[in-house]
Amino acid sequence: MSAIRQQAIEIIERMPEEKSMILSTFSKRWRTKRRFLNWDEEAYQNIRMTRKIAWSKAGDYFAEYFIIEGLDGHKADWVMHIGGELENKAEMPSLDGALSTERPLKHMKDIQYLDKPQQAVCSRFSVDGINVYLHSWVPDGTLYLGHVPDNPSIKDISQVVERKTGDKAVFLHLIETCRENAACHSVQMSLKDGKAVIEFNEQLEGNTVPRKIVF
Repeated sequence: MSAIRQQAIEIIERMPEEKSMILSTFSKRWRTKRRFLNWDEEAYQNIRMTRKIAWSKAGDYFAEYFIIEGLDGHKADWVMHIGGELENKAEMPSLDGALSTERPLKHMKDIQYLDKPQQAVCSRFSVDGINVYLHSWVPDGTLYLGHVPDNPSIKDISQVVERKTGDKAVFLHLIETCRENAACHSVQMSLKDGKAVIEFNEQLEGNTVPRKIVF
């Protein structure tokens, strides 16, 4: 996280409550000139990826906006590895078979999924006594939770995959780490008038502070 934070380029000033956040922006037109990499050059030739991260100045949570354009009907996966266990296991159906026939996703196991959840989904993981809260929003896609081999592969770690298909894919997240109680509650995410919006309440020094982040 620190490497990304050092590239922060501007302070959010859209709304007074967001002056406590720092915005990092990354944008890249995909190029496939390295012939030794085994990927489909045709599928990537028109891809453009933009990622924006709004950090809390305290550094205990951040919001992410990640958009992939030019997909032309291809599927896009947002993947996160977490070196801990999912603690708030919900009643979700199990996936029969593998998520993919190709590496690395073919190694994912114990897969549960949610198809097109309309509200933000909170997944809580425990990592060496630290709670990691991942709030995801995939109303037009599928959320997969499971395990994959660690590196080295002497144990398993948790993996989150969010899959979307279409001409473009928008991924929204709010991620918080804490040792005790979470500060971010009542998380809502939406796309309004071409803007990605994340709204939540933050518990701050005994007070409830409404937050609204617009990308």
